[in-house]
Amino acid sequence: MGGNDDNVLFEEETEWLFGARLFLVLAICCGGLIAFIALQLVRVGAFPPSAMVGLFAGSLAFVIVAVCARIFRRLVVRVTRREVTVHFGASGGPFGRTIPIRAIRSAVVEPYDALRWGGWGIRGLGRKQAYSTTGVDRGVRMLFDQRGVEQLVFVTSARPESITEAIARARE
Repeated sequence: MGGNDDNVLFEEETEWLFGARLFLVLAICCGGLIAFIALQLVRVGAFPPSAMVGLFAGSLAFVIVAVCARIFRRLVVRVTRREVTVHFGASGGPFGRTIPIRAIRSAVVEPYDALRWGGWGIRGLGRKQAYSTTGVDRGVRMLFDQRGVEQLVFVTSARPESITEAIARARE
């Protein structure tokens, strides 16, 4: 996953089962729409511009849903001696955060309230964000400083105590 594996104190991948199934259903629906439009075009024997737009939009939606299913299928939490990384998808992907250990002021295990955060996935903007998956009702609330501004990141985990212990070991 990148970085020096000798310094990894904790690593966990949580599968987002509901999300993966939802994306699969959406992909099937998009594929059905594409097939329906294609069959109608063959039946009519003409390719009107509106049908071509529908075929293109259905194909584009299918590709977008398939890519999202691949990216957001797994939530990865990794604690090394220097940083905590939280992200969906491949290591170092664009959908995550890296928090230097020295910037963390507190890391506390708490229940995850999906209603308060607005659901699962990446929630919140700016100084307050949550990275969560369905099926996990607890996580770690981390307060840290970034360029002199207090930030909060909440990450769900099946083993939140292990994350806080790894952060404590990294601070030593």
